Amino acid sequence: MEEKKEIFVDMTDQFDPEDIAANKNVAAVACIPCLFWIPLVTANKDSKFAKFYSNQGLLLLIGGIVLGILSAVLAPIFGYIPAIGKFLGALISFICRITPTVAFVYEIIAALQSKAKPIPFVGTMIEIIK
Repeated sequence: MEEKKEIFVDMTDQFDPEDIAANKNVAAVACIPCLFWIPLVTANKDSKFAKFYSNQGLLLLIGGIVLGILSAVLAPIFGYIPAIGKFLGALISFICRITPTVAFVYEIIAALQSKAKPIPFVGTMIEIIK
C-alpha cells in the first residue's frame, strides 16, 4: 500500500525541550525571510531548533522570490486570453503573492507556540541549513 504523507507535520518531538524554550524567540525572528541568518550568527548558533527555523525562513525567502517571478511572468501571459484572461492573470498573481504570506504567518505562530512545524509541502523535503 502507498504511504500517505501528512501536509501539516509537527516535528517538535525531535528537538530538546530546553533548546526550544531557550530559543523560540530567535526562531520566530528566523521565520522572517530576510532575517533567516540571525540564529546562525548569534549565541544561539548551536541550537537545532533555531537552525530548523533558519532553514524555514530561507525556504520562505527563496519561495517568495520564485513565486514573485512566476507571478510576473504568468499573469501577463494569461491576461491575453479573451474573456477570462484578466481574471486568470489576477488570480494567479494573487495566489503567488498570498502563499508566502500565509506560510510566513503559519511559521511565526508555530515558532512562538514552541512547535517545530515545517512549511507545508516543501518544508520537510528541502534542508539547506544543517
